[in-house]
Amino acid sequence: QVVASVFVFTMPFQASEYEELKADWAIERTMSWPLAGHEQLRSRADRSTAPRTIGFISSGNWLREIMGRNQSDPAIFKSEPIALEWCLAFVKRHPDHRLVILLHPLERSTPERLAQSLAYYVGLGIAPQDVLSDTRISVTPETVDVTVSLYSSATFERLYAGYKGVFAQPGFGPNYFPGAIDGVVALEQSAFNALLERVLHLTAEAYFSDLGLQDYRWDSTKLQVS
Repeated sequence: QVVASVFVFTMPFQASEYEELKADWAIERTMSWPLAGHEQLRSRADRSTAPRTIGFISSGNWLREIMGRNQSDPAIFKSEPIALEWCLAFVKRHPDHRLVILLHPLERSTPERLAQSLAYYVGLGIAPQDVLSDTRISVTPETVDVTVSLYSSATFERLYAGYKGVFAQPGFGPNYFPGAIDGVVALEQSAFNALLERVLHLTAEAYFSDLGLQDYRWDSTKLQVS
């Protein structure tokens, strides 16, 4: 239940969510704003990326579980390792592609946690140089061509700046994100493989136009009041 004079959306899918939830909401009007930090994101917009590079945006759920920081849905802990396995299997079949891990701030918050994170990913077969600890994906979105995540807001930051991303959500229910964004969500490995391969072969322009995601990019997001 929400009571407010004004409610602000920062992503188009939120307007679709509102249509499903508004029976329990009491608000006078809605507005659409760009993401927080949008000026910085626009300054990094539409730069060239290295082809065939895939960045896995970690949520650090393996570390949260060790630290006892439980999520409300324990299935999320099980989903992230599976999504990473999908990425590892993909690059094994496509050895000309590179997979890098984009660490969550929690995973690099202290020298000890950074060392623990490096050991964790190296233990999964990832080369140490492919575990990126000094890259903030919102600051340097051009680091990789396509990102993969469960649900990270960093993916939407990339979309806003004009870069490609997909969501791998094993064990999730359908329509986690309603609307056009559902077209870059994969719930099963075969669908993920097909989606990632397609996106890797699309230019950034084609990604947004072919998948109907223009409203997520900085040059199409407009301030609207309804």
